[in-house]
Amino acid sequence: MDISGILNFFASLKPDALALVDDSSEITFSQLDTNVRRIAQLLQINEIDTSSLVCTMLPSTLDWQVTLALHILGASSFSKPVGSRLDEALRPDWLISTQLNPDFPEDRTFIVDSNFEKAVNQTDKLKSAPGFASPDFPARYFFTSGTSGAAKYLVVTAENLLAKIKHQGSSELVGDRDGLNLWQFGSTQSYRVALRSLNEGRTFYTSGYYDYRLPKILNKYPIRTISGSPIQIGSMIDSLIQTGTKVPRVRNVIMGGSAPTQLQINRIRQHMDARIYNSYGSTELGFVSMHEIVEGKTLGGIISPEVKLEIVDEKNSVLPKGEVGIIRYAKAKMPRSYFNSEAATNEYFQDDFFYPGDLGFLDQLGHLHISGRTNEVMNLGGVKISPEKIENIALGTPGVLDAAAFPMIDNKGVIRLALAYVKDSVFIKEDLQARYQKELTGINISKFVEVEEIPRNENGKIPRANLAEIIFGSGPRND
Repeated sequence: MDISGILNFFASLKPDALALVDDSSEITFSQLDTNVRRIAQLLQINEIDTSSLVCTMLPSTLDWQVTLALHILGASSFSKPVGSRLDEALRPDWLISTQLNPDFPEDRTFIVDSNFEKAVNQTDKLKSAPGFASPDFPARYFFTSGTSGAAKYLVVTAENLLAKIKHQGSSELVGDRDGLNLWQFGSTQSYRVALRSLNEGRTFYTSGYYDYRLPKILNKYPIRTISGSPIQIGSMIDSLIQTGTKVPRVRNVIMGGSAPTQLQINRIRQHMDARIYNSYGSTELGFVSMHEIVEGKTLGGIISPEVKLEIVDEKNSVLPKGEVGIIRYAKAKMPRSYFNSEAATNEYFQDDFFYPGDLGFLDQLGHLHISGRTNEVMNLGGVKISPEKIENIALGTPGVLDAAAFPMIDNKGVIRLALAYVKDSVFIKEDLQARYQKELTGINISKFVEVEEIPRNENGKIPRANLAEIIFGSGPRND
């Protein structure tokens, strides 16, 4: 993929058109081309070349420009949030950041500040872009911990950068290409959208803030679709409420990383007249399926035609429709391994499929329903049960806005089942208990805990392993 040629093409074809927009700046294609080539020249002068592995820890707009500069220099790169710890799994040769990092030598760090900006502006543009050394050159590394919680990295070769552009994503499938991306730039979602926007000569809209700046972007630009995690979308709703902003142009909200709760869905509907979608996929293979969230209906995810997906048992035999099993899927030009992690590769990449660690089933229409995680199945005295099954019963009870099932240890050291829930004014606890007595044969919920909010990580997932400590540490309000 000739990134240098793409930059030059659109800088010549439509120099004044916007290439990049964030919370505080607008950058045209002409400016982007100039900035990237000057940054590349400055980095080359300081000995960054095709043999270098570079980590960037920068705000999205800066990160994209520096990443493009590294691409046209032919250097390998990966991005992490500002202030992140560096993993032993992948140690860079250079760090480009807005601040020093305690995990990395100062003499191998470029600090991006006013002095760096001044040096860039005084540097001539790179005249000859070497690009990546070969099609199988490791162009980009992506961090993931989604399958197991442990840090792992995927490698995307120079050749497969083009495949990332060609693969359809959830934002393209809803029909509106003018979308605001809330994902961190280091994620595959954000990087793919940025690269595809550049290749098609469109504006890449991004935001790393959820305060008064975010509503300004939504009102100023023709944004029709917003993509992010449930937590990020929730922060966006907070900013709309705080600023009293209406966003009538936004027609679609797409959430990925985890399924949104009913409370989150209600908040979106209260403040936006938009269709709500839940997207399912992984860092490893990207977009897999998506469904619209329709009130009163349970819809399965429509699987991308680029994806081959099967539900199998523990012996990898394909299961019939309607039967819950292990999800596995494959895609053309998919990764086949993790970087320097043979054990994780052998566990999650098998028989030309990727195993994300999810449970689910296909309905009679062939649509995908997620049932839970293989590593979250709770063993209660020999009885194994998915926490999502417990939660779905609660969420089907009037007045329950959110719920989380989790194991707890009682004062005799026995593992018991507990349920935390968020309620509204119509909730009746006896109705919830009666529903469990009717629908859960042979399984007893030892404790019902009313909480104001279910704890979740930045991707909206429940930290189930230590949920008992989190909730009971703050004191349950009801037994």
